[in-house]
Amino acid sequence: MNSMTVETATGGIDKKTSTQERGIHIRPRLPDIEFDERLPRNHTGSIGETAFANMAGVFANVAEKMFIRSGNLMLPLVGQREYEQELANFIAQEAYHSRVHERMNKVLRTKRYPVEEFRSFAQRIVDEIFENAGHRMILAASLAGEQAIGLFGDALLEHPSALEKWNEQVKRLLLWHAYEEVEHTAALFDSFHLAVGDRDNAYKLRMWGLAYLTVVLASVWGAGLFVFMQHEGSREGWKLRNWRDVGSFFFGERGVFSKSGGHLKDYLRRDFHPWDGRSAHELLEKHKTYVSPDWDMTGKVKQKPVRETNAISAETLRKDVNNWVEGACFVRFLLNAGYLTGRFFLKSTAKRFWREDRKAYEARAVPVTG
Repeated sequence: MNSMTVETATGGIDKKTSTQERGIHIRPRLPDIEFDERLPRNHTGSIGETAFANMAGVFANVAEKMFIRSGNLMLPLVGQREYEQELANFIAQEAYHSRVHERMNKVLRTKRYPVEEFRSFAQRIVDEIFENAGHRMILAASLAGEQAIGLFGDALLEHPSALEKWNEQVKRLLLWHAYEEVEHTAALFDSFHLAVGDRDNAYKLRMWGLAYLTVVLASVWGAGLFVFMQHEGSREGWKLRNWRDVGSFFFGERGVFSKSGGHLKDYLRRDFHPWDGRSAHELLEKHKTYVSPDWDMTGKVKQKPVRETNAISAETLRKDVNNWVEGACFVRFLLNAGYLTGRFFLKSTAKRFWREDRKAYEARAVPVTG
């Protein structure tokens, strides 16, 4: 790692973390952002972007649960006080992210969005990672996920005008969330490398985790976007313009990544570190108005003890990666994810068409009068 020497968990003294070296401090915050039934059905000016915002908000609960789980797995293995505290603050931030996203999800339920169906499907896909490859692959996938979200946070802070047509409360939620994702972008990564020790083994795990994350995003986001578009009308998921709007939001001329220099491909480097090539401190200072000092919960959060069911031994984490074994686990996961995605897609689509057909039938029915 370019800017930081990581001691192994078996020795070494407490040092400043890579985050602290850059003058950044991870602070758990609980915003006063609220949502109610006045949230417009189309709250971004585009059906495609609205579907993405709604889907991503529900998926956030699942992803944050995975990140919290990973943080709790790492806590007993870090072995250095500064990193432990930073990891605890990271866990608290993710817990508050989940809580605030749930406020919006409650409103979506009142508007009959398929919140629980989609959440259950996404959670089942993530659980398949553990069932096929164990706890340490959940960790590896979380590392890749945090890097992807961190780069998205960078891009959003650099180009907030991509949200100019969005509902003000949804915009506030995303900019606060993006700010904290940039703030804690290296917390889990540093703790992971500190505990694993062996860089070659850590690199192999990171690459497998990236492969798992890619499948999760392709299956969950693909099916989720379609289903949330369909909620706006039985043909909306099939309209190319809605998908094009989502693509333009990310990569269009005025999209989130239109002015961003961050590239997820950097993650493929063996010597990769999340802070490489980024001026995070300057970016956070520039946009600190997105987080209010009144939201700061530092010192008010008590870390819960790690349950045995959430524990992973140092020996298990550091066990040499056998690519043949991991490959077999990944293929099994890929097949299961494909099956679960297809089932969710067909079930959700059939349910939508059945409901609309029944409404059409009832509208055409002529009441019999005596």
